[in-house]
Amino acid sequence: MAIQRTEAEQIDVKQAVQKAIAYIRELYQGEALPNLRLEEVEFSESDDRWHVTVGYTVTEQGEQSNALITALGGSATRSWREYKIIEIDAYTGAARSMKIRKL
Repeated sequence: MAIQRTEAEQIDVKQAVQKAIAYIRELYQGEALPNLRLEEVEFSESDDRWHVTVGYTVTEQGEQSNALITALGGSATRSWREYKIIEIDAYTGAARSMKIRKL
């Protein structure tokens, strides 16, 4: 027999976002996640899960600094954003998966 649940038992969007950010911080404990922020949120009625996309900045230092680039005030570092989709169970608030979001 299936358990009948109501919307009142579900966590709201703010709670889902908080759970997702806490989850990613726990997974990447000890690593810097600069500019960690919410990118988008979607509720899936088909599986009663919040799909929370968060992004953060990744910076990579170049192997060699080019003298011309440095003289012109540039930098040998390269930065980009990475995105993760965390699925949060709407009833328990538990994280169920984390996927890489490709743009």
